[in-house]
Amino acid sequence: MGVIALKCALAALAGGLAVWLPGESRIVDLETRAYRRVFWTLAAASRCFLFFLLYVVLGQGVPSDVSGYYVPEAERAWQGQLVYRDFPSSYGPGFPYLVGFVLHASGSAQSLVAVAIVLELGALAVWRRVSRDMGFGERSVRRGELLYVTSAVPLLTIAVAGQNQSWLALGVGASLLFALHRAPLRAALAALGGAVLVKALALPFWLPAGVLLARGGRRPAALFGLALGVGVALCGGLLWHFGADPALPLRREAGLSSPGNLPFLAGLLLAPLGLELPRWLAWLAFASVAGWVVMRVLRRQQDARRVVHDAVAVVWLAFLVLSPKAFPGYFVIAALPIAVCVATSAASRSVYAVWQAVLAVLPSLWFRLSSPTGDVRSVGMVVIILLHLVACACGFWLIRHALGKPADADASSWGTSSSPSASQPDDE
Repeated sequence: MGVIALKCALAALAGGLAVWLPGESRIVDLETRAYRRVFWTLAAASRCFLFFLLYVVLGQGVPSDVSGYYVPEAERAWQGQLVYRDFPSSYGPGFPYLVGFVLHASGSAQSLVAVAIVLELGALAVWRRVSRDMGFGERSVRRGELLYVTSAVPLLTIAVAGQNQSWLALGVGASLLFALHRAPLRAALAALGGAVLVKALALPFWLPAGVLLARGGRRPAALFGLALGVGVALCGGLLWHFGADPALPLRREAGLSSPGNLPFLAGLLLAPLGLELPRWLAWLAFASVAGWVVMRVLRRQQDARRVVHDAVAVVWLAFLVLSPKAFPGYFVIAALPIAVCVATSAASRSVYAVWQAVLAVLPSLWFRLSSPTGDVRSVGMVVIILLHLVACACGFWLIRHALGKPADADASSWGTSSSPSASQPDDE
């Protein structure tokens, strides 16, 4: 229970900062150089402090997927075994070998946490540029990134657990940034890198990158699609040639579920009745909401860049609420667009902070408090169900808020944005 107490304390502290800091005009309106010093010090120091406390002072082992999956798979890969043939994996075909290289070079699983932190800071810089180049003013981006850096889920997922969502966030963000600047081959390389070197969760973000490239005509989008097709065929063909099954990670993930979303809550409530929520129904609900979100964004926005930004943010938010396999840490992959869209008021930041706090502690509470028999009348299961209700309610509220009044945007052209003082005031 000590780990859960630590997570609860961190989530509470992060929640308080998330409500206050993005609305603090003395920080948001700082001169550019001073603001950058404050922001990057906060971002780096918060992560490094947790790393130093847990892994240097207390000498803790790395929890969760690092010890359970990353290290064992990397050891087998480093022995010369072939992924998807000699051992199963839910990750991209290059991921076990990449992790094996890091472990072999450092000799410690804690190094994976350090790598995750460095890549998270890199991903944050890339996504910041994406939001700026998609037409958002400096003040909106600052509020969003301050909200992100004080969010409970990234702190616990990256700085404590060292998971690979920050790796994927960097690849996805780089792909969209290259697409914004009409570099189809580099966008395809970054997109393939995320899927091959980390996880297939990069696949849904290929579509918005293609849409951005299509703004410049058919040729950039066609080059992007062709490069992706060649890359997928080459990688899959090589695996197939050596006796591996390229579709194995997709099949493994298809039957899994994670706490913190509506399908998981429905499963808890239906289990005592001997019923089970069909997975196709959950995916149909998500697809319907995603389609509705895109239509709402299209009606609200004129600029194609803003359409893509808001659609990515709100569809990914809907994925976290409605997908059966929406592990809370997946939030990190497209976190900054979500934060930019919901950082506009104290009320929205308060709901967001509660949502983040619940998601941050829910997986650990589920493993600790869930009843072995699935009895929903046990105290632990009642707590789990109530927390799921809170998480789902907050998630739907944030979707509705993000589709309402848009964050202020700068109407200027590529690569420019207004100064903080020229941006619209906070709507608190």
